[in-house]
Amino acid sequence: TTDRANITYNTLALVSGYKDTIISSATSGLTTVRTMSNITYNDFGQMISYHDVTHEVGRDANSVISLDLTTTTDRTSTYYTGYGLVNEYQETKTTTAASALIISIDVKIYKYNSYGQVAQLAQAEIDDSDSPGILHSGNAIKRYGMTYNTVGQLYSYTEYATSSLKSVGTDEFRYYTDDWTRTIVTAVTYNIDGLMTDNTQHGTIYGDYPFQSNIKYNSLGQMTEYVRYDYY
Repeated sequence: TTDRANITYNTLALVSGYKDTIISSATSGLTTVRTMSNITYNDFGQMISYHDVTHEVGRDANSVISLDLTTTTDRTSTYYTGYGLVNEYQETKTTTAASALIISIDVKIYKYNSYGQVAQLAQAEIDDSDSPGILHSGNAIKRYGMTYNTVGQLYSYTEYATSSLKSVGTDEFRYYTDDWTRTIVTAVTYNIDGLMTDNTQHGTIYGDYPFQSNIKYNSLGQMTEYVRYDYY
């Protein structure tokens, strides 16, 4: 259930901000308040940037607060394909869970299937501290062959990953897979709340075939346990 309030508009009558309060049956103990502001658009009326402050409050079975997390996201440089689908964007994130951490993300979507679902993408992430010299690390993934089940949930994909990225916003991570680890994920299944319960992974670096099943979650949607089988 989403309740939207505080809707504002720019001089062209396009939405410039709003506040959503979200409650889901999948996470019955969690209330999410998302405040959007500074929404801007390109000449075609497509959203290109915004400021997003998302506050999540979770309560346990005794109504005691067990989660209180605020994430701030600034999205910029959003580009679209000729069909109006998102082609690329950049984000900067901060969170109260790690107040000194600044996360920079660059996402490039290369391909959609005939239903408008993402079929191929690349994502780079750089983690920096707010003070120079304390932390600077990067990772990236490239995901191919993404398929979906009949209700639109991700079913399988092949993913390349690296943890040696130096910067985002460059072509460094987009076209090369040398020394990247490759994982093939298949047979992803979900519970009635849309949370993943099983998957099979084929790690081509070590030749292992881990299978995760019976994944369980608490009322905040956080994973609490699972069974893992490893085959070599």
